[in-house]
Amino acid sequence: INAYLVNSNNIFIKKSTKSISELPEMNFGSMPNDGGYLLLSDEEKNELIERAAEAYAKYMDIILPGWREDPNSKETPLRVSKAFINDISAGLYNKFPKITAFENVEGYEGIVLQSNIPVKSFCSHHHQNISGHAHVAYIPSKTGKVIGLSKLNRITDHISRTPAVQENLTVLIHSAVDTLCENNLGVAVIIRAKHNCCSHRGIRHDSDMSTAVLSGGFKTNTDGVKDELYQLTSEQKTIIKNYPRAVDRIEMLLRE
Repeated sequence: INAYLVNSNNIFIKKSTKSISELPEMNFGSMPNDGGYLLLSDEEKNELIERAAEAYAKYMDIILPGWREDPNSKETPLRVSKAFINDISAGLYNKFPKITAFENVEGYEGIVLQSNIPVKSFCSHHHQNISGHAHVAYIPSKTGKVIGLSKLNRITDHISRTPAVQENLTVLIHSAVDTLCENNLGVAVIIRAKHNCCSHRGIRHDSDMSTAVLSGGFKTNTDGVKDELYQLTSEQKTIIKNYPRAVDRIEMLLRE
């Protein structure tokens, strides 16, 4: 298959690889280890956590003088380093999830959509939280491959847990799905998220950012598949919006 690299100009190029397990070799430009994934063992992660905690303590000494006298902050450097390495930026240190592709036995050529996939990332610029949801879809061809539905979630989660800007994050997820779903007829990735770097600093507005990358039939709207995609994602929003009212109605009926 083809893995995707990002050079220093954020231009996406293909790199030939031998197996899906090599897919995580994506370059984020200014990331550690010459821009690649570190792929650390548990022992190496623990060592890195200790080193990061020591460095973060010195950082706190500069911006939060007196923190060492606060009993609630005693373990904060260790907590922060653990959170970043084990969770927030876990995509930098773990292998790309194993993705199994299957033959499209029945020749399905409709939309495969996984909606409202949680996106948990953090901004490359200010290291602030990015939180939202993604809609990830593809159209398999009769001679192409299909993947397990939860794999779209795993792809999105793994790539999201790296420092990113939302535009590049959208492209990276699209590239991975496009690569893994061989001979597809189109891939679409739509992300809507809130950014703490917008809501907690600068303009301090709690607004949403939306990005979309479409290819194949989704981009050309072949047979109206783009319209169908937006209709499906719109219906999801309506269901979510109306869900609390539906629950309230059910509870009222039960009380009656």
